[in-house]
Amino acid sequence: MERTPTNARRRSLSLRALRDGWSRFWSAPDPLLLHHGESGELTVANVRLLVVGALVVFTALQLFQAPSAANRMSAYMAAAIFVIAIGLYSMTRRHLNRPWLGFVTSIVDVSLISAVLLMFTLTGRPDVAANSRLLFAVYFIAIGAMALRNDPRICALAGLLGVLQYGAVVAYADIQWDLANYPSELGAFDLTSHYGRLLLLTCAVFLSTTAVLRTERLRWLAAKDPLTLLMNRGTFDERMQAEVARAMRHGHPLSVALIDIDHFKKFNDTYGHIVGDEVLRVLGDMLTKSLRQSDLVARYGGEEFIVLFPETPSANAVYKAEDLRQTIEHSSVTVSIGVAELPADGTDTRAVIDCADQRMYQAKRAGRNRVVGSNGEATVKIEQHTASDR
Repeated sequence: MERTPTNARRRSLSLRALRDGWSRFWSAPDPLLLHHGESGELTVANVRLLVVGALVVFTALQLFQAPSAANRMSAYMAAAIFVIAIGLYSMTRRHLNRPWLGFVTSIVDVSLISAVLLMFTLTGRPDVAANSRLLFAVYFIAIGAMALRNDPRICALAGLLGVLQYGAVVAYADIQWDLANYPSELGAFDLTSHYGRLLLLTCAVFLSTTAVLRTERLRWLAAKDPLTLLMNRGTFDERMQAEVARAMRHGHPLSVALIDIDHFKKFNDTYGHIVGDEVLRVLGDMLTKSLRQSDLVARYGGEEFIVLFPETPSANAVYKAEDLRQTIEHSSVTVSIGVAELPADGTDTRAVIDCADQRMYQAKRAGRNRVVGSNGEATVKIEQHTASDR
């Protein structure tokens, strides 16, 4: 009599675990991990342009040597794909940090391959679409390139779309041309071999997705501070260099806030390091919940935290830092915060952080539990200015 509730409970837990796992898989990747996909997207854009450019040259030479209707169609198709490749390259350069970019480019890549196969089918060469080993192998290149985006959702969605497209094109060719009886120098069409190809493509999609998930886990472990689960200093410096380069390239402001817990050594000596560690964890959680998703927060060392505010001028960053200070003040500790802006306070990562560090110590010398920005404004000035704005 007792086995039924137990089994039901186990099934409920299994379903819940499956639902949670599925939800995590389809949720947006950690911005920290997504950053690593940007260089991969650029690599794919460059390789795509190079490969398609070579295809244009090859089809042009083929047309020059044998000006047939089929070769003319191939040359036109290659030229059209080259124009698309240029458009994707330009879009990648402009929207590199947009999460949707990898989805768009990956779907276009597999769809272009399918379009080429469909072109051969519509121009009277369905055997090329069904039996060409070279064109079929290009799908594996596209699926492998998806992994460079560092987003498992892209691998799964665009990869399976490619599998469905390939299957649909070959099925259409078989229906229209009866491939089993179609004479071809590429050999007779074998339906069993076609199913094997679909299985191989599906396995490649699965391996690509699994590789990204595993890489995500390893990078997450390497990039996070084990105590607070925030970004660690090394990873933050890497991310900030990329954000500084982007801000300088587009002329956008960028601000940094360096946060230090007041009298933390005395706090540790009084309450013990276990309580001190819990304070660090709670503070890290408070910072994460109080900031925008686009803001970057990291544990910078000991009792120091650092926040990067992309596309944010110093004045706005100071107000945000003051909100953080007031939120933290209601806990068991207070903090001193220094704010600096690029390019007003420096044109590189080190200079901006050093400036924020100096202002953080200025806040401590002024009495702690306050924010100091570019004009030396302390907490009381910020509060007065905010009140007058309202």
